[in-house]
Amino acid sequence: MKADPNKIYWVSEEDPVRFEQIDRNQKFYVNKQNNLVIVFDQFEVAPGYMGSVEFIIPTDEIMDILVGKKNIN
Repeated sequence: MKADPNKIYWVSEEDPVRFEQIDRNQKFYVNKQNNLVIVFDQFEVAPGYMGSVEFIIPTDEIMDILVGKKNIN
């Protein structure tokens, strides 16, 4: 996706395996811009040639579940 920003992810109703929620032990980090980044291992959510996949979660989407507002954007 870095090489081609026109690539997107989506799930259709016909997909045999659908993503419902992140795992309790999901890998994540907070980037330099203080955004939550969810990380999936290679092959977990995309073809293997794409390597590990990361998704930046908009802070507005998680504000109601954050413990506090310190160190977030």
